[in-house]
Amino acid sequence: RGAEGSRGEPRGAEVALSLEAGGAPALRLVGGVTPLTPCLPSLGGRRCRRARLAEIARDGSRLHETHETARGRPSASRHKASGVAADEPTESAALHVGCAVGIATLLRGAAHHAEQGASYIPADVAQRHGASLKQLLSGRPSAPLCDAAAELAHEATTHLLAARALAPDLSPQARALLQPAVVAELVLQRLQAHGYNVFAPELREPLGLRLRTALAWNAAFRSF
Repeated sequence: RGAEGSRGEPRGAEVALSLEAGGAPALRLVGGVTPLTPCLPSLGGRRCRRARLAEIARDGSRLHETHETARGRPSASRHKASGVAADEPTESAALHVGCAVGIATLLRGAAHHAEQGASYIPADVAQRHGASLKQLLSGRPSAPLCDAAAELAHEATTHLLAARALAPDLSPQARALLQPAVVAELVLQRLQAHGYNVFAPELREPLGLRLRTALAWNAAFRSF
């Protein structure tokens, strides 16, 4: 079926909707979708990343480790299955989108993680802004935690901009598969609107119409 989904939508749109349906902390894939590996992990890859996140949480992560966990490793077989050539611009854009989605998902899921007694905010970022583990797990906003979240959000936005700067060099099929970038952008916009408070209840609400509208716009203009 090439880059088309079961309802005639680009697969990237289907992946983005699946990601949104999966909830804040989960990256759930449905309908046999095979996205570019760095954008969203497979089921097995997701389990590996969750195990790695748990290890990072125990040992104290650094921002670069979070990047590596978020983006994964490219897979030639997955590129082939998706019908997209694994050229350098496509790989780079996919890596940037993967980082942005990973960081945005980490931020959106922070309240859920805190309820479980865990935090995946990188240790070096938290320390840089004076955010303690107690603050990270309290479920209450604090200036240091908001500053740490703002730094991560800026990092994710930088990755989104870097990916979109490569758009002229990407095929329409590659741009279609990078639609999860929309989820990251909307999550980051909502986080900014609430002062980078990762515990704001609104952050966990469905993106709904805004997501579908953005996906329709991207489909019409072949953007991501």
